Amino acid sequence: MKLQSKKILILGMGITGKASAQALSLMGADLRVMDDHLEDLLQTDPQVGNWRDQALYTLEEVRGFGPDLCVKSPGIPPTNEMVMGIRGLGVEVISDLEMAYRLFPDRKILAISGTNGKTTTTALVGAIMRQTGQMVHVAGNIGVGMLEEFRRGGPEDIYVIECSSFQLEDTRDFRPAAAALINITPDHIDWHGSMEAYVKAKGNLLRNLQPKQCFVINGDDPILQEISKTMEAKAIPISLTKLPKDGYGLHDGGIYECKDGESTKIIDVSEIQIPGRHNIENAMIAAALTRAVGTSIEDIQKAIREFKGVAHRLEFIREFDGVRYYNDSKGTNVDATIKAIEALPGPLVLFAGGYDKKVSFRDLFEAFDGKVKELLLMGETQQLLREYAEEYQIPYTLIGGLEEGVLRAREIAGTEDQVLLSPASASWGMYPNFEVRGEHFRQLVESLE
Repeated sequence: MKLQSKKILILGMGITGKASAQALSLMGADLRVMDDHLEDLLQTDPQVGNWRDQALYTLEEVRGFGPDLCVKSPGIPPTNEMVMGIRGLGVEVISDLEMAYRLFPDRKILAISGTNGKTTTTALVGAIMRQTGQMVHVAGNIGVGMLEEFRRGGPEDIYVIECSSFQLEDTRDFRPAAAALINITPDHIDWHGSMEAYVKAKGNLLRNLQPKQCFVINGDDPILQEISKTMEAKAIPISLTKLPKDGYGLHDGGIYECKDGESTKIIDVSEIQIPGRHNIENAMIAAALTRAVGTSIEDIQKAIREFKGVAHRLEFIREFDGVRYYNDSKGTNVDATIKAIEALPGPLVLFAGGYDKKVSFRDLFEAFDGKVKELLLMGETQQLLREYAEEYQIPYTLIGGLEEGVLRAREIAGTEDQVLLSPASASWGMYPNFEVRGEHFRQLVESLE
């Protein structure tokens, strides 16, 4: 796809939109930009201010521009009035993931998705691939704008992409060199409209893979088992409960590769630096995906032994007065928070609550297993979580924000307790993203004295 003379509309001028506009402009596209808050952004964000002369505000202005394509920021739902209006004009609406693939279809892409664990797995895959000595770009739902990474990178480089369901929803041709699906549990139902639509979006990661290609899949996940049956490419299963005939499994304290009737140890789980059984799964996925593209066991071992995890994912902040504080702000859904709780010994003082994604919290409370000493409830889901807490007879305090919560946690947490920020809810309404929420929590904890 050649951009010269192409008219491109960028819808949404957040992190993704700004990066996309910058990259596409440098590649010669004729651009226009839109955002619900564009006038405010033009005044307050110098980077957006550069696009003042290319700003559009109405659907009629879009019609007059006549875009060939619209690149939509991932967070804008398909039911957005402007999105539906643009599609009504006959304009194709795609994600930056799809745009990157159309511009650079021959780049070697390793793509990772799933409800939980994809950021950690993506970062670990990137670390493993760097051990091979190749130039590696880690982008997508992690790191910097994807289109800018592709523009700056070369054709021989490796591109490790974390793909969100929002990005995958608006793909048509996207086909990575190899891919991995970690798990699927209910999330973003408010955005996709139904669990079925969410599962379908995740399945788009694998939809265009060819028979000679392969993908790594969590063989313990029943939804993924069903998805894999519909794909032409070869499935490489991983499992924490058995040794697959041709895949990767957990056995005798180690991760093993099983192939042609033989098993080879990849690494002892005791050498994985990040806590929790789910991180054994993430390491296994990363090993399987990188082995699928020819990476040596030695490079995989070295990267896993040195990998310390990612920010905002069960990140240890400090110990104060015998209490250990953990930042798991990336725990934006029930399953992620369950995994964080399982990874820590307890007793726990747990921060929970935020934006309401219209999911049930019952599984979360069922998973407490006596570990949670008190809940600190905040945000839009505060009252819903309160109802569950009363039903399950879990002590709780309603807090107005993290400042109040950290002071309360200091009062009630005893020696050898852990204080965990893992809200099981998105940050929207209180913070622009989970990173800002996690950084605020870190600052508050580090200021304790």
